[in-house]
Amino acid sequence: MDKCNTAVKRAKIYCLFVGIFAFLTALLLSQAFFNYTEKEMKMSATYTAQSTVKRINAHLVQYVALSDFLENMINSGYELNENTFSKLAQLIPNHNNIIKAYELAPQGMPAPARAAGFCLVPVWVTGGIHLDGYADTCDALASYGDREKKLEILKDPHCGAFAVIRLCSYFAAYLCLAACVQFTPRVGALWTLALVLERAFSGLAVAAFPMAKNTGLAHTFATAADRTAVRNVLAVLVILLCGALLALGGGALAAVAILLFLWYHHVAVQQLGGITGDLAGWFLQKTELWMLAALCACQWGGLL
Repeated sequence: MDKCNTAVKRAKIYCLFVGIFAFLTALLLSQAFFNYTEKEMKMSATYTAQSTVKRINAHLVQYVALSDFLENMINSGYELNENTFSKLAQLIPNHNNIIKAYELAPQGMPAPARAAGFCLVPVWVTGGIHLDGYADTCDALASYGDREKKLEILKDPHCGAFAVIRLCSYFAAYLCLAACVQFTPRVGALWTLALVLERAFSGLAVAAFPMAKNTGLAHTFATAADRTAVRNVLAVLVILLCGALLALGGGALAAVAILLFLWYHHVAVQQLGGITGDLAGWFLQKTELWMLAALCACQWGGLL
């Protein structure tokens, strides 16, 4: 019995250290990303300013040269009648404004390409495993069947009509929101912390929520770990991440994650009798989309 208690205590201490390490790693990566993005923006702004100044100088030199040319013609006694002046005017560039600033250094890649990358990178990194669960769960919930019927749909490897509809809607919404985000170092740090937060919530659910069945990936993780220790460590990690988001002005993202976590528990218990691996993927994708919407809302509202 003493050996068992000692092993449990060691597991708790180990989980605590892992949680703290993950939090510190997320903060360090966010800071590094913040510094890198800030440096890139400063370099881009400097190049843009220098290019604009050069373009303005070129226009000024051009117009000064043309004015000197006309002045010399008049001083030399050259007769400028209507015919010769109109021919000469055709050789002079016609600009709407004498001084006009041109943006010669656009902000990296085009906005649609940047938004597409922002949308697809998470899918490439995870291999689409969470989207698979999202699609299956959308099919199951849209069936409006009983618990057994929904669990049976989750086992079906085929993709139903509702899954296709929801996936298309998901990517359309994600792409539009990503295109609306103004990328800054602060936004990059907030989004990095938000992605860690949603995964911490997902792990907390595995350790705290009931299981819908005795098989599957979620059940394997839940039974292989000390659920009490994991729950405590992840709860502390969630609190730290929410505090970091609040400090950076991203309290709306933390609030959205908390509300969806509560909704996740309601759906899991009321409709499926517990969580499954597919339902966990559904929660992650849904939370990611709504946190992105909250990020856009914060920028539109002038909070970021």
